[in-house]
Amino acid sequence: MTDNPQTKRILLVEDDTLIAAAEAHSIKNLGFDVIQACNEQEAIRLGINDPQIDLILMDIDLGRGTEGIRIAQEILRQREIPIIFLTAHTERNMINRVRGIARYGFLPKNMSANALLSSIEAAFDLFDAHQQTRKIEEKLRQANERLELAQSASHAGIWDWDVVTGEITWTDSLFEVFGLDPSQSEASFETWNRILHPDDRETANRRIERALQEHTRLDSEYRIRLPDGRQRWISALGKGVYNEQGEAVRMTGICLDITERKQTEAALKASEERYRYLFSGLVVGCSLQEMIYNQAGAAVDYYTLDVNHAYETMLGAQAADVVGHKASEILPEAELKKWLEIFAPVVSSGQIAHYNMYSPLNQKHFEGSAFRPEPGKFATTFIDVTERVQAEAELEQRVLERTTELHQANLELKRSSRLKDEFLANMSHELRTPLSSILGLAEVLQVKVYGDLNDRQIKALLGIRESGEHLLSMINNILDLSKMEAGKMELKLAPVNLETVIQACLRMVKQIAQHKQLRLSTRVDTAIGLVMADEQHAKQILLNLLSNAVKFTPAGGSVGVDLDGDQQKQLLHLSVWDTGIGIPEENFQQLFEPFVQLDGGLARQYEGTGLGLTLVHHLVELHGGSISLQSKVGEGSRFTATLPWIPAEPA
Repeated sequence: MTDNPQTKRILLVEDDTLIAAAEAHSIKNLGFDVIQACNEQEAIRLGINDPQIDLILMDIDLGRGTEGIRIAQEILRQREIPIIFLTAHTERNMINRVRGIARYGFLPKNMSANALLSSIEAAFDLFDAHQQTRKIEEKLRQANERLELAQSASHAGIWDWDVVTGEITWTDSLFEVFGLDPSQSEASFETWNRILHPDDRETANRRIERALQEHTRLDSEYRIRLPDGRQRWISALGKGVYNEQGEAVRMTGICLDITERKQTEAALKASEERYRYLFSGLVVGCSLQEMIYNQAGAAVDYYTLDVNHAYETMLGAQAADVVGHKASEILPEAELKKWLEIFAPVVSSGQIAHYNMYSPLNQKHFEGSAFRPEPGKFATTFIDVTERVQAEAELEQRVLERTTELHQANLELKRSSRLKDEFLANMSHELRTPLSSILGLAEVLQVKVYGDLNDRQIKALLGIRESGEHLLSMINNILDLSKMEAGKMELKLAPVNLETVIQACLRMVKQIAQHKQLRLSTRVDTAIGLVMADEQHAKQILLNLLSNAVKFTPAGGSVGVDLDGDQQKQLLHLSVWDTGIGIPEENFQQLFEPFVQLDGGLARQYEGTGLGLTLVHHLVELHGGSISLQSKVGEGSRFTATLPWIPAEPA
């Protein structure tokens, strides 16, 4: 390739090596650069992908059934490029085959240098002409589209008036602006005068006559009435055409629908009136300022443009003293710097700023906000919060005093709580010691250590023992609850077989269950082996739930224990269910509160302290778990303790 940027590059597609060499030599001698391709793949790759190739000389028959026509078609599908076909045949059918796509002609392979040069130059000229034509057509299409888009977007239409003949032409878009159907209305002065608002008809016609007489531009605004009764505003712009004698022969112009602009202007005027009314009548102080910048673009001062009446009243200042003045003329330098630090970011970023200020003139506190209503300006609004500030100061003092009182009360409560714990511990010890003796003596008498007893005596001893055990259970529950609330209850984790715990608890309630003819059942997930838990507390959880289930299940019912494991979440679900009386849903939340029994009252049917479920709740949480309830009145209940599944390490 030569260094001349104007040198054209030609792709020669020829499979015959000798012919290709000769043709390439001829092309180079004519001043063109040559790239050669000897097969279909190379020709397609270069023809499509090399943007520096300007023309292709294509052998019409590359041999082995490969036709240059097909290669040319593939290239032309991807890009526009002139292609001249080369052929060693002159048969009429070959020429006809090439004519279908040979826009730039064909040449015999034994052509002269002059013929080759003429064909190549003619191809370049024709290609350039096609490109120019296409560009012109595209520009014309785009211009028409822009014109149509502009007329549609601006609600405009073009008109042309032959002053001599009186003939008027309207574009379809002008019919649309006038709200008329082109197929049912004609463009004429009569049509135009008919849709003109009666109050504007004379003025609109007079302005057209004056523009023609004075050779000035037509600039008129008037109202029209659409066929559906709506009113629109029109802006008519036009220019006259005159003959050599200065007589008007034509006038051309455009009509714009300016209804929205008129409505906006009216709304703006009304808004400005409302603004002035509201600004003056607001009970909050308002002001409008314009920021002043130095040559480096830094905010250095600001003008006050306007203030309202509330501003004057609150600050004890007159509008004449601040409006039209710079802040530097009124404020000390340090004070001005402080306010610039607040207001300058508002003007630059548009973000709202909130501030507090104190006026030493009238000893009042104010709370205000600053915002940017338009570029370069900021407005402030503020309210008098003196009473609130004073009230807050008084409240803060009262809060301080109350906090001191509460601190003292809290110390007293802690002391009372400690005394309560000590009292409960002492009382539990003092009560459990004689109770243990009573229970021991009752057991000794039952086994007839001191002699035989009759049935009435044995029955009385049994009552003493049951009452004592019930009282001991109450004392233990109260003591455990006190320990939990004091945070002194600790877990003693060890490997536990929960199935063994379940069987032990079932044995404890078996006698009462058999007495009520209750069916006891259990289901245990075999995948659960030894787990880390506090065995004593686990028994306490399960025994409390089982005791309640047996207590509240009528004779002939069922009570069961289910143990399931969730390996994915590493959780254990220990459930105790029954077919007893059930619990209303609205009472679920009260169940776990201490000393609460839902059937409490003068005629309470079931005995108990109401501490069992409270202990269960605390013990489950102590294990890091939770407890849930499902119940339906008359059908039974299911309490489920969900505990962490911590497998015991093998010994």
